[in-house]
Amino acid sequence: MNMAANKQLLKRIIWITCGSILSAFALLFILSKFISVDVDSMGGDTVHPPYPFITDAEHLGFRQHFSLDELGQTQSLPLADDDKGYGSRVIDWNSDVQDIIEIEIEVEEAGDYFFGVDYLSDGTSVKPNEISVEVNGIITDASSNIRLLTEWMLTDNEVQFDIYKNQVYDQNEPVSVWNRVLLRDQLFLLDKPLVFSLNEGVNVVKFIKEQGEFLLGDLRIYDANDHQSYQDYQTLNTGESVLDQLIILEAEQYTFKNNVSIIPETDKTPSVSPFSSRLNYLNIMGYTFSEIGNKLTYYFNVEQDGYYYVTLKYKNAMFDNRDVYRNIYVNGVIPFDEFHSYTFGYTSDWTNETLSSDDGAYEVYFETGLNSISIEVDASKFDNHYQTVQRIIDEISEYGIKLKKLTGGETDENREWNIGAFIPETQSLFNGWYDDLSVVYDAISTMSTVSRKSTEIQKQLELGLSKLATLKNDINEIPHRLNLLSVGSNSLSQILALINQQMISQPMALDKIYIHSADAKLPKEQVFFMKEWIAGFQTYQAASSFEVSDDYDIEVWVNRSRYYISMMQQMTDSTFTKETGIKVKYAVMPNEQKLILANAANTQPDMALGVSAWLPYELGLRGAAANMREFDDFNQVIAQFMPGSFLNMIHDEKVFGLPETQDFTVQFYREDVLDALELEVPNTYQELISILPTLQRYGMNYYLPLSQDSALKGFNSTAPFIYQNGSELYSEDGFDVLIDTPAALNGINTMVDLYTLYSLPLQVPNFYNSFRESLIPIGVSSFNTYVQLTFAAPEISNKWQIALAPGVDDGTGYIRRDQTGAAQASVIFEKSEKKEEAWELLSWWMSTETQSWFIHNLLVTYGDGFLWNSANVEAFKTLPIPEEHIDIILEQWEHLHEVPKVPGGYKLERELSNIWNRVVFDGVDVRSAVDDARLLIERELVRKYQEFGYIDGDGNMIKPYTIITKEEVASWIEEG
Repeated sequence: MNMAANKQLLKRIIWITCGSILSAFALLFILSKFISVDVDSMGGDTVHPPYPFITDAEHLGFRQHFSLDELGQTQSLPLADDDKGYGSRVIDWNSDVQDIIEIEIEVEEAGDYFFGVDYLSDGTSVKPNEISVEVNGIITDASSNIRLLTEWMLTDNEVQFDIYKNQVYDQNEPVSVWNRVLLRDQLFLLDKPLVFSLNEGVNVVKFIKEQGEFLLGDLRIYDANDHQSYQDYQTLNTGESVLDQLIILEAEQYTFKNNVSIIPETDKTPSVSPFSSRLNYLNIMGYTFSEIGNKLTYYFNVEQDGYYYVTLKYKNAMFDNRDVYRNIYVNGVIPFDEFHSYTFGYTSDWTNETLSSDDGAYEVYFETGLNSISIEVDASKFDNHYQTVQRIIDEISEYGIKLKKLTGGETDENREWNIGAFIPETQSLFNGWYDDLSVVYDAISTMSTVSRKSTEIQKQLELGLSKLATLKNDINEIPHRLNLLSVGSNSLSQILALINQQMISQPMALDKIYIHSADAKLPKEQVFFMKEWIAGFQTYQAASSFEVSDDYDIEVWVNRSRYYISMMQQMTDSTFTKETGIKVKYAVMPNEQKLILANAANTQPDMALGVSAWLPYELGLRGAAANMREFDDFNQVIAQFMPGSFLNMIHDEKVFGLPETQDFTVQFYREDVLDALELEVPNTYQELISILPTLQRYGMNYYLPLSQDSALKGFNSTAPFIYQNGSELYSEDGFDVLIDTPAALNGINTMVDLYTLYSLPLQVPNFYNSFRESLIPIGVSSFNTYVQLTFAAPEISNKWQIALAPGVDDGTGYIRRDQTGAAQASVIFEKSEKKEEAWELLSWWMSTETQSWFIHNLLVTYGDGFLWNSANVEAFKTLPIPEEHIDIILEQWEHLHEVPKVPGGYKLERELSNIWNRVVFDGVDVRSAVDDARLLIERELVRKYQEFGYIDGDGNMIKPYTIITKEEVASWIEEG
């Protein structure tokens, strides 16, 4: 009876529960039809300061200033024709000028000083302006490549949405405003400006322009004083606390930012503003606001003099239990020490933080009229810890090289070592590293929001200390435990590099800034939970009923991810369509092979982007691609590219594609390793061969693309050897292959001898990893490796460089460095009824202006790792990578030599690979392998030439096949 009653009761509970849930959903549905949860922006219009100065506040401790007007005349430096409102003559340091300003500074007493400059960024590049400072003949690491950051502003504050209801991120443009700053270290990591030691009397100071385009105004020196205290600040500013005042600044409506990578984000919750269930507003400054030195500046008007509170509505949820830090500037300066490196605790919810101490909220004095507040990312509390960890990383690298020189790279488990006898400092080094990391661990343990809960940095430090303990407790086992020390993704050196990355990453989301009186009632941080539910329900309904319009003139398939396509659509809608009236629809291409099928089924798009560079030729050969030479301005358009990049897209003097992205092949080398081994970077294969004995003696080697972990060696690996020796691959009519000429045989012999005689590694699964671990400290690789080393190898940053690829001396002293570089291309379909419109779109897309804009947008939207290797040469120059790297890549591009396409050309690529495999692995004679390959290649060429109507069944030529050279492409460009 009781059991039956219990079952009946359980059923009733279940029915009641289900009914309640259904009723709640029904109620939620009904409420969602009548209740709006949309929230308008709470901030006013963006306010801008009166130009020309964004910041002209004088910092504390001012000593004297030096006018460059007179210096420019006495030193023959370029004076600007337009001072951009500065009021006196200024130096014009543009991209074409490399110069030095020398100043004699006389001080009454020796001591430490800050230097300040007035500058105005005068270019449009995302690259920072950089200067170095030499004092009495000495340039320190800290005073090298000092960044003078550019201020950026939105070009248009009008809110617009794309076809997917996402707010379009307005373009940013550099602002021509004068900025007065104290010189900071390159990382912006130190807790104060750079300190320069001056002698009593006259000191010679040189300001050296490294890169950038900017105007330079007066120079200033200051006593190296700390910030004043809050008590001193209150003493200097007399006034009363205001009443009934509330100024709201929306974080995404900044006036200026000093880094293009700081971008607003969407938070789909009614707790922030603006919010709409139907539209995706950019309504917060998100976690891109994390790099130290990043600064957001907001201008606003104050109606009443007096003291105000400052409150930030923020969220710090990226790293569990970690505090983050910000510097707070008021009218261009940090007003008191407590606003330097202010702590924001961990919180997963939106939180109002009124800037305060244990004694109460800080009061900030604002005068009536225009004022500004700036929020700057800071990590100076980690400065000493960062430097300690970086020193250990460098010492591990140096020790690893010593160990390789000792062991020759051998890790025989059966061999016993007495490491102390060969590297006496081993024990003291490892003990010191352990002690230093322990100090860092103890210090960082006090820098968390909840003291008894570990942060990610602490966990990584614990792992590093554990590995160090294992190593230091038995140093003779270190040669057998390199995976713990410096080899592999879980090694100590890579763990420490990750720790340093996390220390200087300070992500914090920001929704609003309130400037207010003590009695002001601030908006709630979080909305009522029912409103959150309704908002979620309405958002789901809006997404379910959303449809994209099919109103377009041109359809373009793109072989890239939606991240790229979304940006391309926004750029096209806002510029190309607005100017031409041509509506464009971009769509994701799941597989480029479907283009051939789509063309056969008459469902092809008008144009395709991002396709493999070989595909336009194959489509053109079959009559599926349009000949771009028929368009009137073709010669002017192709002048933006390297002539050698077109050869694999030409058939019968018809061009079926434009290069969209361009790869490059250069040498990568570890400076630290080569310096330790006293080796030079090779220019030729003979020089390469000369460094191999030293590298191999220490268990290292050299990398060529032939060593990639693949049986098929593509043209990018094999063709350069033949071209560099002065041979071509095909005869002028394309019917014969020339791999058995003396020059070609020289190239093939070099290609195989490097492996059979000089022991280059036959297979390297991953050059990037081998390079990081110093197993292969030098080699030839491509753009992908460059991106990996730049953004995913922090432990060797500043330890590697690039150089031109090795080549062959032609006997006159000129080194031929021919390399391929095909990446991605574009194609217009012959069946398109909108070929002229498609060409107009393609010309716009590949123009220098648009490609530079796309490079910029990718960086500011998705971060520094999204480097776009545009085939447009002038656009490529705008990439934010070192100038010396760009110069090397562009010089290497001068040697760009693609392999011309012919019917059946794939057989040549395959047989060149087979020659290498047969000689290297099977020991076949080179000449024999070449002769066998030549017969197979020509047999396939004959078959293909017959298929496409160039020769008849008896081998007689029906029509000629013309091979176009890069010199002929260059002549088209000259014709204009």
